[in-house]
Amino acid sequence: LAGYRFGNDILCDIANLLRYHVSGSNIIGRIEDDNFVIFINDCPDREQRSEIIRDIFRCIHKSYLFDGERTPDISASVGISLYPNDGTSFDELFAHAAKAVKTAKLNGKKMYLYYNSNMEENMAIKPFHTSLMVQERSEIEPAGMEEFFIPVAASAGGYILSYDMIGLNAEMVQRLTNGENPFTEETLNERTTALCLNRIRKLIAAVHGLEQENAALPAVSMNMAFDGDNTDTVVAAMEEMLSKYPVNCRHICLMLSHETVEQLSLSALTDLVGHLKGFGFRVGIYHVGVKSIHINCLAAGLFDRIDFARELIQAVEDGVYTQELLVMLMRCFDKSGAVCVLPSGMETALKDLLKEQFTPSFGYHTDEVISMEDFRRQMKASSVVHEYRALSHEPTALVLNEKMYEEILEQTRSFILEWSPRFDTIKLSGSFESLYGYQPVAEDFFRLLSESPMIHPDDKKKLMERMNAARSEALESEAFVRIYSRIDDDYRWNRVHFVTIRNATEIPVRVMAVFTDITDSRGDAVDEQRKDKTDFITNLYNKHAAENKIKSYLYEEGASSDHAFLIAEICGFEVLERDLGTVFANAVLKETAHNVRELFRDSDIIGRSSGSRFVVLIKGMSVRDKVQKKAEQICRVISNTYQSGTGEITVFGKIGISLFPSDGSTYDELYSAALKALYFAKHSPKNDLAFASDTNGSARLLHD
Repeated sequence: LAGYRFGNDILCDIANLLRYHVSGSNIIGRIEDDNFVIFINDCPDREQRSEIIRDIFRCIHKSYLFDGERTPDISASVGISLYPNDGTSFDELFAHAAKAVKTAKLNGKKMYLYYNSNMEENMAIKPFHTSLMVQERSEIEPAGMEEFFIPVAASAGGYILSYDMIGLNAEMVQRLTNGENPFTEETLNERTTALCLNRIRKLIAAVHGLEQENAALPAVSMNMAFDGDNTDTVVAAMEEMLSKYPVNCRHICLMLSHETVEQLSLSALTDLVGHLKGFGFRVGIYHVGVKSIHINCLAAGLFDRIDFARELIQAVEDGVYTQELLVMLMRCFDKSGAVCVLPSGMETALKDLLKEQFTPSFGYHTDEVISMEDFRRQMKASSVVHEYRALSHEPTALVLNEKMYEEILEQTRSFILEWSPRFDTIKLSGSFESLYGYQPVAEDFFRLLSESPMIHPDDKKKLMERMNAARSEALESEAFVRIYSRIDDDYRWNRVHFVTIRNATEIPVRVMAVFTDITDSRGDAVDEQRKDKTDFITNLYNKHAAENKIKSYLYEEGASSDHAFLIAEICGFEVLERDLGTVFANAVLKETAHNVRELFRDSDIIGRSSGSRFVVLIKGMSVRDKVQKKAEQICRVISNTYQSGTGEITVFGKIGISLFPSDGSTYDELYSAALKALYFAKHSPKNDLAFASDTNGSARLLHD
């Protein structure tokens, strides 16, 4: 789209990003075109390895400007093979990672996949794919698996609580109808795959189709299993599904596997469940008690349903565990706000005993199985509204959800401020008082803000401007303000995200401001921000940081002054790099950058543009003689001679100069003018520098 030169600049930028994120003894190389190979050395810890891979994957996703127009976003497909599981030689590891890349590309790109032995070249996740699919295990379901619905009956009255969608083959259906356990350890593992998202898609698509046909829908549920570090994948996938199939999610309960819940910290689990409930889903856990009862399962208000494993019930029936233990567990889960559901094939005597001793109603799987097509037919033909009856705890479901929501806000040190511009009143989420120790006045918020200690005096004007802007422009925006904490007797930094709510006639009725406390991480964030803006070789601003900083300065503070803009290039650098190697060339680049930096004030902006080029904005300097003297100093700093095995290698500087505002009033205009002047200087045998004004109309202007 933009030509190979701009493309090469992008490759250099991506390479620098990868080099920054792949440090130490790790190895990175470009093998061809836009393909890179990376070897992460000595990283047996799976969580650490996954974090490195996610970091690499995310850093590649960028967008660029070319001639003022934004180009399509750069994205990546990444294939991963593990030593020694997937190979003990470079060729084996490379071939397997290449197959994973090919699979990723077949399935919509923008993803990273671990190699597994079942990958086929024609394997497709389609018609559904997500932009962040991650999986280390087999992606292929067992042959002959079809989707069926299993009714869940209530212990009191036998009415249907929900229909569970599950994958079964003919043999498993037969075993289920015979009252046997159809799920072996093998089939459970085979269903533990990120492709459960595909089956959830089928369920959501089916529900969407039934809703379009005005069918009366019951509650349905679906099991899903994934590795604990794949939660971002799941949330992104659900967002993508619901954008295509907008359904009433309250009918659907997503059942997380007990193994998934065990892998997550309580805060990570709360975040995941909060996201899923934010979409409208109900959330539960299945396979509970197969080996243990994890503490996360007991979180109050977090789960709507708990499905016990067949192995646990079998152990009770065999006398390994006492019946009192099962009753105690069910009471405990009921108090946490979850409905207990027991597996099919349970002995009638145990079921009757639980009905007597466990007062609240519980659910159990029936032996009936309904195919998806039969299910659709029944729903379409039915004139009865199949609403499931509430269990004892369900009237408090909304309260539990709100409580969980407040807990999430508190755990993330966040609160929500809702401002009504018409009445100048505010509402604060309950987490504010618990986090900051007081409750501010809700009336006349803007009028009393100057007297209130809630906002730092230096940030009050900024907050008012942003809130008024959000009301008028209805655009999402962010700001950083300090909130007074009575608990700490000090101000704490908050990132504020503004969203405008409008009514049906497009009149703004509320501004929602989400405040997130970042005080504890602010120091780390500043360091990370500095790293993201700094070129790792020269320690100058990188290309994009320099560009953004200059643009911001010219637009605001420096708009009314005169400045000089320079592009300096180290000529002969390619020869130096070829003959003496990249390590030596980078050392020269680093030393040169340091010496150039010493020539200027701290207030001047200097960055590495690309390769061996630098950009400099000299603030407040427009006198031609003074600018020329600075440029000559740069040329002297750059010029040097180095000894190689074949003789001497000389590098020297060439500089193009443009002046603000005479040669341009924007960064792009200044850069374009200075670049033309640089080309002129490079093709001039006498001049090491040139001003843009001297090159206008010159026939000697050549392009590289």
